Amino acid sequence: MKIAISTTVKNLDSSFNTWVQYHLTLVDQLFVFCDNHVELQLPFLPKASNIHYFPGSQTRLYDSPIDNNMVRQDENIQQTVKACLDMGIDWLIHIDMDELMCATRLELEVLFCNPAVGQVLFTNHEAIPVWASDNVFEDCRYFKVNGQHNRWSHDPWFFLAYVNGKGAGRVHPGLCSIGPHQFGNIKGETLKYLPKPFVLHYPNCTFDLWKRKYENLGVFSDFWFSDPNKPNTITFYMASRDVYQQCVKTGDFTEAEAFFNRLIPPPELMEQLVAQGILMKLDPLRKLAPHGSPVYEA
Repeated sequence: MKIAISTTVKNLDSSFNTWVQYHLTLVDQLFVFCDNHVELQLPFLPKASNIHYFPGSQTRLYDSPIDNNMVRQDENIQQTVKACLDMGIDWLIHIDMDELMCATRLELEVLFCNPAVGQVLFTNHEAIPVWASDNVFEDCRYFKVNGQHNRWSHDPWFFLAYVNGKGAGRVHPGLCSIGPHQFGNIKGETLKYLPKPFVLHYPNCTFDLWKRKYENLGVFSDFWFSDPNKPNTITFYMASRDVYQQCVKTGDFTEAEAFFNRLIPPPELMEQLVAQGILMKLDPLRKLAPHGSPVYEA
């Protein structure tokens, strides 16, 4: 069985080396699409025969970068599927550069070997931010457990981003993506949200990353694809947009710092929430150590 991952990337830093090293322990091929084509020349990009870099789609159909990014990801997946067919890849996982597939190779093969299954939707859990880090994959160890939002009371937001998981699809000529979370035109049934394996999501994980994201996104709409019938229900996005834009107007980012800092619970509270099952504490990079193996507990 051959397994691949496809991702679209932008604003890369050296932590991408960790992302690549980690996922090459799980899959046979990586397909990386650089949204900013200049980044194809970055000197620190890891090189190997099973890492394939491409200039990403540049389609722009909407005013919002968020919406355009989803369209571009779909087009990049179309190109990936063609490459997978040429290379005899059996399964394709679609994740982002701020996500880790928390699994063992054996777990993936067990899921994917069932000929009746055409898609797997993995549950996602979300990292709690830290104020600053050179590598959030190393420094973020606490994760909000999907489905525990009703028990969360630290601040207005439990998950800062999506809750509906990420997907893997069995490769065949008609496979396509329907947005960043699932595949379309699948052949077979869909397995949904099994306890393991799962995806770890690291959104907005430092103050600087948060600032850079909302600088790049600008003044985007409250609706997906500028459609009033499709409200963006991820309210943290709009709150972040508004706080960031207000600070830009005044030139004072004190309010933004306070806004972000309240997303980080004190250590003693996080340990209590781990004991209650609202958070989990993980060290997924342990499997990169000599003789290490994937773990679900730190």
